[in-house]
Amino acid sequence: MSERLLVATSRDGGGDFISPKIASAMVVVLPVGRLARGLLAAVMVLAAAAGGFRLAAGPGALGALLPERGEARVETAFLDLPEVIVNLHPEARSRYLKIALTLEVPAGQRARAQALEPQMMNAVQEFLRGLDDEDLGGSADLSRLRDELARRLRLVSGDVEVADVLLRNLLTQ
Repeated sequence: MSERLLVATSRDGGGDFISPKIASAMVVVLPVGRLARGLLAAVMVLAAAAGGFRLAAGPGALGALLPERGEARVETAFLDLPEVIVNLHPEARSRYLKIALTLEVPAGQRARAQALEPQMMNAVQEFLRGLDDEDLGGSADLSRLRDELARRLRLVSGDVEVADVLLRNLLTQ
């Protein structure tokens, strides 16, 4: 008589029996099956996330996130612009703005940026004179201020790449 294992019993006392070989195979197969289902679910979630990113950001977005091979990092230099004190918009509560800026430019273009400093200072002062208190309220406003200054300086500087505008000092009175 062959040896059999009881798998399940019913209320009436009967049950299902399987052989020990099948039972030992099930001990291996069941966990592997669960692992395979878990891996399949993880792959499906990653595929859905990648598809959603592509739909939201566009087809070339993934390439923009990853640096290209052989792309050398450009060394940057910093150019301190003179401190500026300007009158704010006539209806503003604060009357004066004192600001000091530093420009981030490629190291090879620093001399060209210094030569354009008078035009850059003119553009900065023209823009700052139109500001009022609401334009200088919080961190989001300061971020917009930096972005707008960078945009105007890029227009004035032409071939000089202004990578960023840093605020060294900002005071309203």
